[in-house]
Amino acid sequence: MVRSDINGVMWSMTVECLASPLILLCFGVHQRLGPPPLIALCLVLFAISFWGPYAHLLGGFTNLAPLYAFVIGVLLHFGSQRRHQPRFYALAVALALTVLLLCGLRKQTAPTILGESIGAAALIYLIAIDQKNRLFAVLDTAPARFAGAISYSFYLLHRSAFLWELDRARDPHSPLLCWPLATPLRWPGYFGD
Repeated sequence: MVRSDINGVMWSMTVECLASPLILLCFGVHQRLGPPPLIALCLVLFAISFWGPYAHLLGGFTNLAPLYAFVIGVLLHFGSQRRHQPRFYALAVALALTVLLLCGLRKQTAPTILGESIGAAALIYLIAIDQKNRLFAVLDTAPARFAGAISYSFYLLHRSAFLWELDRARDPHSPLLCWPLATPLRWPGYFGD
């Protein structure tokens, strides 16, 4: 998790390892001093996210620019406990989804990463404060839960499994077995997690 040059998508794991102590620190600070220090930390981390030496401090594909998103997550955790529902809930959902999609379809820059973080945080907040809302009822269906259970494994292992499949496809004895054999690599718990 220190180097991600074997599987490029693992760069996020490096940031997550670095963010773990930050998250614990933010929880402690919030419990003692409330949200203002965390909001200030978000502003500082966002301000330096434009600075290349900071963003690429860990080298390789790793990008520290979205580190403030973990602080936003802590603020979101405490904020959602108050369950303040916006007046125009459906409009807030549409706006958050629009921001998330527009930023997600653009090149990854410091402002677009901020937009993605804010859009995602807003959606998570809206889901957390009203879990029985019909807008998000689809999230409780079996297919959505299954997709959620395997999505992170797909994200982390899809390239590795694809390359393994290609390598196995060169074997004339079992080209049809490649996909079924590689699919368990994507399943949570395959490696004992």
